[in-house]
Amino acid sequence: MNRYVRLGLLVAVFFSVHTVFAYDAYNNFGPGDSYDATTGYGVNGGDYPPISPFIQGGRFTSEATGMLAVIRMALHENYHDPPGFNQVDVRLHHADAAGNIGPIIAAFTRGGLTDFGLSDPPVTITSFDPAVTLTAGNDYWIVVAPGDHSTDAVWNWDAGAGGTRAYSTNSGLSYSYLEGRLGAMRIEVVSIPEPTTAALLCLGAAAGAHRRPRRED
Repeated sequence: MNRYVRLGLLVAVFFSVHTVFAYDAYNNFGPGDSYDATTGYGVNGGDYPPISPFIQGGRFTSEATGMLAVIRMALHENYHDPPGFNQVDVRLHHADAAGNIGPIIAAFTRGGLTDFGLSDPPVTITSFDPAVTLTAGNDYWIVVAPGDHSTDAVWNWDAGAGGTRAYSTNSGLSYSYLEGRLGAMRIEVVSIPEPTTAALLCLGAAAGAHRRPRRED
């Protein structure tokens, strides 16, 4: 391959490959990921009668398109019984035509939540599954459900913004919807490489690997 053609392809690849950045698809944390740990929403497995199993959800509109990278949530353990367990299931759902909780996209499990309090960092869930993507302008739900009957967790409130939340007392068979403060959450996505970029990468790799043998005198 002509060295000028090869050089041109490498330059094209250089300018077409973008550094992968994380973008906020949604963020209702306060500055420095602060949140109101004085109160929040109960996520309870029903181990403390007469409390029924309690599931909480919050709806958000994605502000960016990309592959799901990180979910940060202000989730905390409420009691120490049993100590360090309190497993929760965090689920990402589509919103249906009415804006209510629709089909599930992905689910993640977290156990051993940190103690309830202002100084605790948010729970972090990482995902780089190409099949889990968000689209700017579309509505989605984050739902937090107890992992077992002993769960007694708190999803701390955000810094004060309103939104649409949902709750269920029958293990998610039905939900009640209302306007109010949401649980604190931050959803980040990363850009998905365009097909043309991927093709240029392949061409550039081929151009770099192809070397015409030097003639020996």
